[in-house]
Amino acid sequence: ETQDIVNKPELKGVQYTEALERGISHLLHGFLPHQFDTIRDDQADVLVFLRGGLNFGLRNALHNAYGWNTHRCSYMSSQRAKDKEGRWYIKEDSYRKITVAKGSVVFCGDGVATGVTLEHGLAEFTKAVEERGASIRYFIFFNIGCHKAEKILNDYCDIWKKKFPDFEGLDLFYMEGKFHLADSKTPVS
Repeated sequence: ETQDIVNKPELKGVQYTEALERGISHLLHGFLPHQFDTIRDDQADVLVFLRGGLNFGLRNALHNAYGWNTHRCSYMSSQRAKDKEGRWYIKEDSYRKITVAKGSVVFCGDGVATGVTLEHGLAEFTKAVEERGASIRYFIFFNIGCHKAEKILNDYCDIWKKKFPDFEGLDLFYMEGKFHLADSKTPVS
């Protein structure tokens, strides 16, 4: 399913999101015994950056892969814009529903292009987790995008180790590869 997403540009709309959800379900099915054979659904939280994170269907994928029914779901809006110099920034992030608890395993998926949503979103999410007296035990990120996710998650691994004594680590999954994005030097119009 994820091969179809990156190789068939005609795959779009609902078919795209259904294929991505099925691909994530298959990946999760093989992943559980590796790391979390004892995790319960009430210890899991899905973090969704609105809108792009909705495409991954992680809430349903976790149900399809593990039969989970009571895992939590946190939402944060994140609307990008460009400034006059062409740099990306977050212009709207006011909607938040954070449900994470102490010792949560957080699942998140997003397309990382500029990295602005991920970096800003994790900063705000970390603040919200601290304000709730909760903690992140483990973070799993699914990415269709570029290398910027690695740098950002590396930084947050260090931050979370300092902030949350129960933090164990994170996993980053590139769906079908790590992609290079066009920039000012790329010969495209």
